[in-house]
Amino acid sequence: MTVDYRAHISKPQSKSKRSILLKGPSGTGKTYQFLKLHKAGLKGLYACADEHIGTLDEIKYDLWPLKQVGIPLMPSEKRPEKQDFILMMDFLRTKDHGYDFIFLDSLMNYSDSLLSDLRYNQRLTGYELWLSFGERMRMLLKLLVSLTSPTQASPLHVIATWGVEVDQDWEGKRAIVPIVDGKMVGPRIDYAFDDVLMLRKRQHSDTKEIEYLSYTQGTHEFDAKVSSGSVKMPSIWADPDLSKMLAKFGAKK
Repeated sequence: MTVDYRAHISKPQSKSKRSILLKGPSGTGKTYQFLKLHKAGLKGLYACADEHIGTLDEIKYDLWPLKQVGIPLMPSEKRPEKQDFILMMDFLRTKDHGYDFIFLDSLMNYSDSLLSDLRYNQRLTGYELWLSFGERMRMLLKLLVSLTSPTQASPLHVIATWGVEVDQDWEGKRAIVPIVDGKMVGPRIDYAFDDVLMLRKRQHSDTKEIEYLSYTQGTHEFDAKVSSGSVKMPSIWADPDLSKMLAKFGAKK
């Protein structure tokens, strides 16, 4: 039976599960947040688009490799078999999946693989290549965050990471932007998530100690936000811990 994945996309008025995007350069602690959630007692499914994640070597965790890429825009699209992402979505829509959150690491690596699939396997070039890429990335994000909806059999938190680089915006000013294959990504991925945290680190000149920070509000260089309602969050959060953030919003489990 053909499944219409678009039927699962909704925008609920209220929900107890959150969608969170972690942005930041390499080494700023994005993947480490999975470890903190695990140590706080939340059960997570680690959806990995990378080859090896050394950060998680110290724990045992459930892994879902994302090697075979592909996001169908229409249910009628035919491929030899379902891609890893769609198989994972089918599983997480079941009532008894048993997870508190899914952690997709990273959207940038997955999008790189998706772009290569469109270019080399589907032979798309130029405008058609980037149009198809943008459409499929938007569909991926909509499907992914739909797992937080109370209309799902067993909703869960959705957390994803995205690496960024320093580049220039359309005015030529310094900006921190997601880069895929040398181009700024068309879809504004920030809009798909409830919360967008920019992770950074800084080294104190006197003590040489490294401090990890999370920005919950945007600046002229980057976008960040927290849909907090009446809950107050600092604009700069030292030693960020997603398990504490979820507990603060009353959305731990």
